[in-house]
Amino acid sequence: MNEAQKMAYASRYFRTGAEVRLAKEENPFPQMKYDSVRLLSTPDFGNLNTSSYWQYICAPFVMYPELKKNDRDRYLTLLGGDMRNALHLGGFAVITIGRSQDALQVFQFERAVTVYLPAGVFYSIEIREISDPKFPILYSELSFSPSVKGTLPDDMTDFSVLFKSGEELWFKTPIHPSAPYPRAGYSSGELRGKDALRRRFTPVSHAYEADPGTHAHTYDTYVCFTGTDPENMLDLGGEIELTIGEEGKELITFSSPVACEFFIGKGLLHGLPVFKKVNNPNRPILMTETAFTKSFEDGYVPLGNAQAMDSENMPLPQENSDDRRSS
Repeated sequence: MNEAQKMAYASRYFRTGAEVRLAKEENPFPQMKYDSVRLLSTPDFGNLNTSSYWQYICAPFVMYPELKKNDRDRYLTLLGGDMRNALHLGGFAVITIGRSQDALQVFQFERAVTVYLPAGVFYSIEIREISDPKFPILYSELSFSPSVKGTLPDDMTDFSVLFKSGEELWFKTPIHPSAPYPRAGYSSGELRGKDALRRRFTPVSHAYEADPGTHAHTYDTYVCFTGTDPENMLDLGGEIELTIGEEGKELITFSSPVACEFFIGKGLLHGLPVFKKVNNPNRPILMTETAFTKSFEDGYVPLGNAQAMDSENMPLPQENSDDRRSS
């Protein structure tokens, strides 16, 4: 395949560089003071009516102190910046949510947390403490376009069902023995949200080669790779490879040492990601998979020698403390 054909592939399935950069000047919150990463599901890149952001919160502050009325469905995730155990928040967060500004519930967390915010609810997020400035809190948001809205049942009075935290987020099967750090994940159904969405965050601390086979899914997926140095998350601190190809066409392998994103559309052949190099195990590469399906295993169609990614269960480090919640 010539360079022009490869560029055509790239335009449909691959984004990197300025296409994924969210400049610090574009962020309205000075506490998110570094360049960060975004994924926009544009008509020429999946067209799934979503946008995603990965940003480090580097100082305590209140996001929307007057409370924001949510104009679209959102899934907000707070992870610890120390990816050796991202389920430990490394700080203290307070999330306020309610049907109106006069009917609010307050939830407090010292562990990683994901919350589903349906369109129409009021909310605010307060970061009260960051334990170690070298490992600030990672904020990741997935939002749908305003035209795609869920509904909050009229009889819902306990908003805790919209949250998952700590060990509830722990995705217990590691991607590979060379990536032993805890993974986090959730499905929309677990949070009373949309039925066909699953997301997982995987820190990869050591290089490894994947099985060379290819496979395809019957659902759409985005795969995003970011660095975990808060001051420069556009630099992976290593290098990844991913091979993709349309049915009946030549496979192409993309390599990148910087933050990048792939759209793996339903039926698109692809291999498992290869982590060619990880410079510092304490600053692993973070892989985020967003799959529009009820289960990652649904619609998995192996071709060649591809094998399932998950290995044997690994123990969770015991440094997490209990969440503190009040309503």
